[in-house]
Amino acid sequence: MQFAKFLTLLAMVPALSISIQAQSYRQLDGLYYETPDSANIGNKDFYNMDNRVYIPGKEFIFSYLIIKNADTLLIRIDSSGDTKTHNWTFVKKKDADSLTIQKLGIKVLEGYGGLDQLFPDFSQTVIQQSYYSDSSILFDGYTGLIENDSNTWLHPFRGKYFSVLEFSPFPYIKLPAKKGSTWTWVLNDISERWSDKRIIDYSGKQHANYTYRNTGFKNILTPFGVKVCSVIEATAMTSLGISRLTSYYNESHGFLLLEYRNIDGSLIELLLTSVK
Repeated sequence: MQFAKFLTLLAMVPALSISIQAQSYRQLDGLYYETPDSANIGNKDFYNMDNRVYIPGKEFIFSYLIIKNADTLLIRIDSSGDTKTHNWTFVKKKDADSLTIQKLGIKVLEGYGGLDQLFPDFSQTVIQQSYYSDSSILFDGYTGLIENDSNTWLHPFRGKYFSVLEFSPFPYIKLPAKKGSTWTWVLNDISERWSDKRIIDYSGKQHANYTYRNTGFKNILTPFGVKVCSVIEATAMTSLGISRLTSYYNESHGFLLLEYRNIDGSLIELLLTSVK
């Protein structure tokens, strides 16, 4: 589970407490997350209070494109409701059926979404990640994101073949956005659950080092019209190889476009198409 990884890191590394714009934050490897004061302990909506983009009740729908070995591919699951990571196959668009993933969704939830029962000290906004056919949810899962005045960071989609994104940079921007700014992050606990002979085969836990750079601002054409985005170039390095992410972040819509160059040589593009 994604939260377990983050909480393990919190337990192992001393966190620094600071105050930014009258809000209390702690940081781990440069990533700032909120810390409730005495008045907010027990407030189930505390980690959503300063969200400006990822507001509870909203769902962000993405189209996707996979290119691997010169083929443009979609992902088909074995059966509806099956959440097992390894149960998937590639199909071409002409062969898509009712078990083929056509779009992806991030729904921001209120409160703890029940995750406080598993992780009492979690400190993220809870999100539901859904994998859709043309007309219905094929399967879903729960994880988190962090949004505040200092940074926005979120877990990538990792269901089925999207588990390849565990080895790519996580979407992450430092705020306020500034051309030329750089930052780093680390992840010490990539488990064997993501090992897949069709992607990358390994044993033992993996360590990842991430570097990020804001290269400036760019107008891009989106389903919402032309939007000004901060362009973030990121690299992930593990003992298994190198992967990259170019992300386009808009202050009103969040991450509008994500372009991944993955550890297995594939390209994945995620484009925000609607917000409900």
